[in-house]
Amino acid sequence: MPSMSDRVISIATQYPHEIALSINDQHFTYEWFIRAITKAKQKCLGLGLRSGDRVALVLPNISECVILFYALNALGITVVMLHPLSSGKTLKERCGFLSCDAVFILDLLEKRYEKHLDEFKTIVISASDSVKGPLALGLKLKQAFSSSKAHRWDKVQPDFKLYEPSSQRDAVILFSSGSSGKQKAIRLSDDALNALVDQMETVINPERGIDSMFCVLPFFHGFGLGISMHTVLTLGGRCILVPRLTKDTIIKTFLREKPTYIAAVPYLLKVFLSDARFTSADLSYVKQVFVGGESVSLSLIHEFNKVLEKQGSKAKVQVGYGCTETVTAVTLMPTTDSGQTGVGIPFKGNSIKILKEDGTFANENEPGEILISGPVLMNGYYDNDEENKRVMVQMDGVLAYRTGDIGHLDQQGILHFHHRLDDLIKVKGFLISPHIITNCLLQVNGIQEARVLVDEQDVLTAILTVKENSDLKTIQKETTQVLKELDGWCQPKQFYIIKAMPINEMRKIDMNGLRDGIKNRALQFLLEWSL
Repeated sequence: MPSMSDRVISIATQYPHEIALSINDQHFTYEWFIRAITKAKQKCLGLGLRSGDRVALVLPNISECVILFYALNALGITVVMLHPLSSGKTLKERCGFLSCDAVFILDLLEKRYEKHLDEFKTIVISASDSVKGPLALGLKLKQAFSSSKAHRWDKVQPDFKLYEPSSQRDAVILFSSGSSGKQKAIRLSDDALNALVDQMETVINPERGIDSMFCVLPFFHGFGLGISMHTVLTLGGRCILVPRLTKDTIIKTFLREKPTYIAAVPYLLKVFLSDARFTSADLSYVKQVFVGGESVSLSLIHEFNKVLEKQGSKAKVQVGYGCTETVTAVTLMPTTDSGQTGVGIPFKGNSIKILKEDGTFANENEPGEILISGPVLMNGYYDNDEENKRVMVQMDGVLAYRTGDIGHLDQQGILHFHHRLDDLIKVKGFLISPHIITNCLLQVNGIQEARVLVDEQDVLTAILTVKENSDLKTIQKETTQVLKELDGWCQPKQFYIIKAMPINEMRKIDMNGLRDGIKNRALQFLLEWSL
C-alpha cells in the first residue's frame, strides 16, 4: 500500500507547476515541494535517522513542518506531532514516553526547551526559513545559544545514499485533546490517513490552480493534519499556512489569500464573526466550510451562514463528527441540512452503530454509545493494552472503536451527538445528561455557548457566554424562564455569564480550565446569579 508521501509525490509529478504551499505571501510549487522533501530526506539520513525511529515535530504550521512530515514518512519514520507551545515539562514527558529518537524545534523556542531536551537528539529550525522562503531548508539563525547541544538544520550534512525504508505500521502519533484531562498517544497508519483522503474526495475535489484550504487548524490536530493538510495536498490543492493564531493574522491572511475551503472548530468561526473586516468583505470565493472538533451551536451555524450569504458565498457550514482515534471526521452533514440538528452521515466505508446499555444495538432514535468501524480507525493507543482491549471491539464481525460518546441515529441515517459518556453529572443522587440542559439554554436569544458542571458544593452550575451587545439582564430573565421546562433536578441553581470560555491547545473548550476558573475566580465574569 502507498505511504502518505507516495500519494503526495504522485500528484506533485502530475501538476509540478501548481502551487502547493502558501505562507507569508510567498507561494511554492509542487515541483519545489518535491525537491524540498528530497533534500529533507537526505538531511534526515545525514542525522542518522532510519526507518522505525520516532521523531517529534514541535513546529507551527510552516512549510518546514509540512516538508519534514512527508520526508520522515517517506523514510518509514513515525512522526510524532506535538504542540509548539507545549511546556518544557510536557514536551519532555511525551518525548520520553514515546522514546523519541529526535526532536525538531523552532529556534525562537530553543531557550524555552533546551534544559528539557538534553537526552534527545534535537534539531533546531530557523523561523526565518518560512519568512524568506529559500529552496534550502536552513538559514542562519537570528539568535543562537552557545550552550545548546542542538544540531542546526542548516548545517546538517545530507546523506545521498539510496535508502529503501521498511514498511512501518505507525505512520503518525497524535495526542488526544485531553479536554477532560486524560490524554492518550494515538497511533495512526498511512492507510488510515489515505483512506480519509479517498472519503473526502467526494466532498473536496480541488480545481487545479483555483482551490485552496485555509490551514489555520494546527497540524498536531487530526482535523488539521488529516483534512486541511494531507487531503488537500494529496488531491492537488493549495495549502495556505497560518503559523500564528492571532486574530489579526488570521483575518489578514484569509482576506489576502482568499481560500475556497475553511476547516475550523467553533472557536475559529467566532473569531471570524467578531471581526468587521471579515463580515463586510466579499466572500464569494468561499466554496465550503467544515466545522467540528466539539459541539457547535445551531445559532453559531445560522449566524455564519447568514454572513456567508450576505457577502456573496454559496457555501453553507457543514458539521462533522469524529475523533483523533479515527484521524478526524467520519461523518458530515449535507449542505442541504446545514443548520439542522445532527452531526452528519457516515462517509462511504464507515459504519456507525449505537450500542445500548444492555449490549444490544439500538433502533432508530434510541440513544446509546456511538461505535465506529471503517478504514480510518487507529492502530491503537501507544503502550496501553488495557485501554486498547476496552475500546477496540468486534461489531458484526469487523473491528470497531467505542467512542465513549452518547448519541442516536435518526430515520435518515443522520448521527446526533448527545454528550460524552463520562460527562454525565450526578446531583443529589440523580444522573443528569448535560446536553439536555445546554440545549435548553441555547434556546435563549443572545446565548452563544453553554456548559454545565457541578461545583465543589454539589451545586448544579451553568456557565454561559453571550453574543456581542446582548442585554445581560434580559438573558438572565429568559434563562430562568426557559429552564422551567426541565425537571427540577435538571435546573441549575448557580449561573455565571463570562467573557469567554477557556480553551485548550486544540482550541476546544477546556472543562478543567473552566472548573478551575470558576473555583479560583480566574475568569472575566460579566454577571452571576443564583436561584
